Amino acid sequence: MKKNQGFSLTEVVVSLFLMMSMSYALLKQQWQIRQLFTQSSGQAAVLQVLENASERIRQRGFGLTEVLMALLLASMTTTALMRQYLATKQQYLVIQKALDQQVELQLVSQLIRDSVRRAGFTPCSSVAYLKSDASHPLHDVEISNDLIFYRMNEQFETVLEILNSTSLLTTTFYDMRAVKTVLIADCNHAEVHRVVGIQNGWTTQTILLEKPLIFSYEAPIYIGEWIRERFYIHANDQGKPSLFYDASHAEELSPYVTSLKANFVESKSQILLEVRLGFEEGKSLLLQTMLRMR
Repeated sequence: MKKNQGFSLTEVVVSLFLMMSMSYALLKQQWQIRQLFTQSSGQAAVLQVLENASERIRQRGFGLTEVLMALLLASMTTTALMRQYLATKQQYLVIQKALDQQVELQLVSQLIRDSVRRAGFTPCSSVAYLKSDASHPLHDVEISNDLIFYRMNEQFETVLEILNSTSLLTTTFYDMRAVKTVLIADCNHAEVHRVVGIQNGWTTQTILLEKPLIFSYEAPIYIGEWIRERFYIHANDQGKPSLFYDASHAEELSPYVTSLKANFVESKSQILLEVRLGFEEGKSLLLQTMLRMR
């Protein structure tokens, strides 16, 4: 029969380690359970307090002081928002007016500059340098209280033959049936006539004049609509001075322009037309444009 040898040291140490590990795990689990219970109890207490407060509010309602404070805060917020809206709207209107004024003045300036550049146009030379009727001399620009430009339309016809002093045979590139006043010019002479009739052919047309021609013309001879452009200051529908433009009919160009002045300036053997546009604020805009030369 064998003697009992007992447990070795290693077995005893392993057994103690296992028992301590199990005890630690049990204690940790018990601590976590206690923490969860404590936390749940706290949340339940808070929820109970909130529920009790809500129940009291539902039963009691809002007091007069609370209602007045809420109305005061709401009115202050609304007032601040309205002030901000009105200030923003006012700023927007000021900016929009400035932009509209700038765009409108650019268009007006471009129209005046174009009229200056085209003033006196005939295919050969400026009308101011051509010989015209001494009793009714022709000009390219007239300056008084108004600013007036004269020229031949760029859509002109070539005179093929002068049939008699009141009849001209011309090409038919453009429809001139609506034209009432024409300029007839070569490279030396020019005169203005009223048209009383047009006889259309297949490739030519005969233009009938109200009065006989004054000058004898040499080819090339041209005929085209005589255009008069007028810029002037006049009271608009609101009774305020405004810039108007009149070619075939009068129309208001800009209520921002309240005055108009013009004069000729010589610069380096060139003739410039200075046009100054005045505004209500006392400001002005100066335009300088070279006139058509020979």
